[in-house]
Amino acid sequence: MPKYFFNVYHSRKPPRIDQDGQRFDDDAAACREATKVAADSVADLKNKFQIGDEWRLEVTSDMQKEPLYVVRFSVKRTD
Repeated sequence: MPKYFFNVYHSRKPPRIDQDGQRFDDDAAACREATKVAADSVADLKNKFQIGDEWRLEVTSDMQKEPLYVVRFSVKRTD
């Protein structure tokens, strides 16, 4: 069973690099967990997020160091 790592990057904070990881049956299960983690984390940002900020979660595995999945949340002015 592969081990997956959930690394969090926020434009105004130091990155949180997952050193421990978690084991999941497959990539799809890790992706489902990433969606849950992202939803919980973004909810916690509700009063702290500003225009121009970006938050992202990158999922890697012990089998592949390049991100398998990236979940992004950002606020940008469009005019």
